[in-house]
Amino acid sequence: MNLITAFDIQLLQSQTIAFTGGGGKSSTMYRLASELAEKQQRVLVTTTTMIFHPEIKKRPYDIFFTGSADTLLKQKSPDKGTITVAGTEIIADGKKIKGFSPVELNFIQKSGAFDTILVEADGARGKPIKAPAEYEPVIPLDTDIVAGVIGMDCIGTKINKENVHRPEIFTEITNSSLDDVIGTQIVKRLINSPAGIFKNTSPGSRKIVIFNKSDTPYRITKAREIAENISESSGIERVLITSMTGNDPVMAVIEPGANKWNFFRQQQN
Repeated sequence: MNLITAFDIQLLQSQTIAFTGGGGKSSTMYRLASELAEKQQRVLVTTTTMIFHPEIKKRPYDIFFTGSADTLLKQKSPDKGTITVAGTEIIADGKKIKGFSPVELNFIQKSGAFDTILVEADGARGKPIKAPAEYEPVIPLDTDIVAGVIGMDCIGTKINKENVHRPEIFTEITNSSLDDVIGTQIVKRLINSPAGIFKNTSPGSRKIVIFNKSDTPYRITKAREIAENISESSGIERVLITSMTGNDPVMAVIEPGANKWNFFRQQQN
């Protein structure tokens, strides 16, 4: 299964999708961008914080732009089936690009220049799991979907700076302590908490959890355990169990509360 189907994206409607959390936000975002471009969508990949320059991580793109939102929209309209990566400026010795503010992104949204806008809304410094700071995540206005990403390689590791971005905040949110081992209950609390990965999400946005790096039967089982115990009151629409390393990134789509599994494929040992 591809990500378009798993997200239940309606290709005839313009949309903005924001990615929060850790554990493969960028990989998931660019994988979705490629799928959308194959469907002849005009895709914008950007951020409200910072992301790596696409050349650094060998990400797919057709157009690269830096400058103001107004200048971006004065450029030649992108062709169908293309990925535009854009931000305001190149920083960090050319390694990263700084993104647009929510107001600037709203200007781009309303222009209709792009069919789908994909936004990395916070950073995790390469960690599989994180807690948002007071000013995070920076979710654009009129966001249709917020995808909270968690790397399942966090399971069984300790809560410390090596494994968790902002561990002190993480322990407060999940009612845990430094050096506790991360298990399914801790991850569930991060998802259910108003201060967790869906912090600052508008009531009108669809909320999707992505358990990425589910590369083994053990991680898939743990992801399923968490999904089956997510509170219905959290407003989570669906859970995706994924691995971005294979040809088919989606192992399962789960609808919490209904105990309903769609398109499930158990990986072999």
